[in-house]
Amino acid sequence: MSTLRESRELTGKHVLLCLLGFFGVVFAVNAVLVKAATSTFGGVETSSSYKAGLMFEQDVAVTAGSKNKAAAFDYVNWMLKKETQEMWLRQFYWLPANTQVKMPDDLRPIMPATQADIPKILLWDWLWINDQRAKLVDRWNKEMSS
Repeated sequence: MSTLRESRELTGKHVLLCLLGFFGVVFAVNAVLVKAATSTFGGVETSSSYKAGLMFEQDVAVTAGSKNKAAAFDYVNWMLKKETQEMWLRQFYWLPANTQVKMPDDLRPIMPATQADIPKILLWDWLWINDQRAKLVDRWNKEMSS
């Protein structure tokens, strides 16, 4: 035996309570996520996030297992040549590693970083990265595949 339920009238009061409940849940979830995000990563304090994003260690190396070491060393030497470094400086605003290359006066006002900023450059902690390699690769694969 089945009984039929009596239908109810949808009033403004019901709609208001549903909306308040929905947005209450949204705000509560956002608060939890903001708390988790701010407590797990302290961030890096910087006066210019643009400059900080540009200033990181850039390396070039010839690996032990290189199949063509002569060509690899030719490339590294070409990258370090005064003329090449001047080209990178003018076209891409890269600070020169070659100490013979001087900053042109016309570029000083527009350079995101100068030679004086070199001690502030962030260095990669390769030992930590190597220790965390499996976790980092796993995280990369999970985040990039979704």
